[in-house]
Amino acid sequence: MTNRKIIGLILLITAPLSVLCWFMTPVTSADQADTMAMVMAAATDPDGMKIWALIAMVLTIFYVTAFTRWAKHLESEFLGPLASVGRLHMKVGVAVAIGEAVFMGVSAKAASAGAPMMATAAEYWGASIGFGSAGFGILFLGAAVISIVALIQKVGNKIILGGLAIVSLVGVYGCAFDYSGDIMIVPYLGSALLLAAHGATLFRD
Repeated sequence: MTNRKIIGLILLITAPLSVLCWFMTPVTSADQADTMAMVMAAATDPDGMKIWALIAMVLTIFYVTAFTRWAKHLESEFLGPLASVGRLHMKVGVAVAIGEAVFMGVSAKAASAGAPMMATAAEYWGASIGFGSAGFGILFLGAAVISIVALIQKVGNKIILGGLAIVSLVGVYGCAFDYSGDIMIVPYLGSALLLAAHGATLFRD
């Protein structure tokens, strides 16, 4: 199996699975904009919160690594330096975003200890939002830059990469101004599906 097919297979599997893992956490039914509601929901299953969030982040690392590896060949063509910047942004972004999963787990554990720890748990949850919004904002910016460079170079499927550029830019906006809002459904689900579709095209070639 060629490296191109391996990259495609990784994208095809890990991108949608990462989103699925977030849906497996106990906070999916809570009001995303209500910190205490999220903390109390996480406290109902602190181990599940920690495990599923960490698995989601591991899968995110896999698909970011695969996508940035694919994007490496863009560096030798027109606007190659921008592709390099995009790759760096995605790597830095996912590294920062790991803090979100870690602090979510810590918050859930603290909240499960009862009312005396709720204020501390809320602070930890706030920290997780800070890491998540910063990390994924940087990650989405990198994905948008790579997608736009690929479109200009006429590499890959135009529809898939154009869509990825759009949802990633929505993600940048959402992370900056409304990270807990419904708008983040667009970049999370959209990027997962489009990266999986991109992976399918690489695996099929």
